[in-house]
Amino acid sequence: MVHRPAPSSIAAGLACAFLLALLGGAGPGRADRASAQRVFYWTVRQSESIAVVRGQPVHVKACRGLGPARVRHAVRRYSRFRCTAGTGLDWERFDSVSVTYVLVPLGPWRGACSEHALRNVRFVGGTGVP
Repeated sequence: MVHRPAPSSIAAGLACAFLLALLGGAGPGRADRASAQRVFYWTVRQSESIAVVRGQPVHVKACRGLGPARVRHAVRRYSRFRCTAGTGLDWERFDSVSVTYVLVPLGPWRGACSEHALRNVRFVGGTGVP
């Protein structure tokens, strides 16, 4: 059984999403266009801390690095991750929807509000969905 996140973690995730939207998102339209062309590397643990997908709080089950790793001080870092998460309705006691996506870091790691892009997002399952 998966426990729902505490309301404070949901609020923190929504605050991060609001902050990114307020600052203009993570797109290359900002003054630091050079950073849009740079490649950033995160650890698997850092990628698993992103707990909001398309505005929906999720429970990240696992992420795995894609492509070659950069190793420094015995720590592997990747520029892309394939992740699997779960979510559901607030009143459900378990995750009824599976979420898969590719996470791409767009900036250095700065906590759960770090700039990133989500690609190939898929929501599968849910109440009334075969």
